[in-house]
Amino acid sequence: MRFRLPVVIAPLACAVSLAAACTRSSPLDPTSPSDGRNASSLVDGIGPISLQRSDWEVVSNPSRLAVANDDAGRLVFDFPANGSMNYMYNVRPPQQITGEVVISLQVVTSGPVFFNWMTEPINTCGHPASVRPFFWANGNGSGEFDRWWSNPVGYDLAAGTATLVIEPTPDKWSSLFGKFGNQDATARAGFDRATRNVSRLGITFGGGCYFGHGVFVQNGQAKFVLESYRIGRPTS
Repeated sequence: MRFRLPVVIAPLACAVSLAAACTRSSPLDPTSPSDGRNASSLVDGIGPISLQRSDWEVVSNPSRLAVANDDAGRLVFDFPANGSMNYMYNVRPPQQITGEVVISLQVVTSGPVFFNWMTEPINTCGHPASVRPFFWANGNGSGEFDRWWSNPVGYDLAAGTATLVIEPTPDKWSSLFGKFGNQDATARAGFDRATRNVSRLGITFGGGCYFGHGVFVQNGQAKFVLESYRIGRPTS
């Protein structure tokens, strides 16, 4: 998946080598969304998103990288030393994003860990490995305005904790080819439609030129902990 990172890149087309992360044809990316809504029964799309492991799917290499709930109910996984973690998303999100997206996370490391995003030789940009919120809409569509990423808000991967707060406004999200939702009338219409027809909601991992082409670790070990994911009240 290729997206415009702040300032540093121009959008490019998806690479065949990571087609599973770029198209809805991957066995980990169902071609139609679940009809069920989140078990938390969000009122007006406001509230916590379920972190139950059965409500989440993963796009990774190797496929189905081990993700589990810990004793506190948080979603956790160990970054692979080979391959990559690319996408992790809830398959029963609220249908609409009507408030701020608020995510709390933790990264725990052992050793002099390097978070490596260089999964492809064509990825030559210099932005560090990061994680950021994203949502997929319109029945997991494959169009330019069916997937949106928080931009520029993300977390550059390193040991620590963070809470990310992203407003539900078009200037805070960019699309598959790097257009912000307020770039022009077409992008704005695409953003508005997507926020009303959400089919997946989660996070992606990447670096360099691309938000979702994956991350692995070298020179140590690292655990990612998703502590909470909620749709909050928009800032007045």
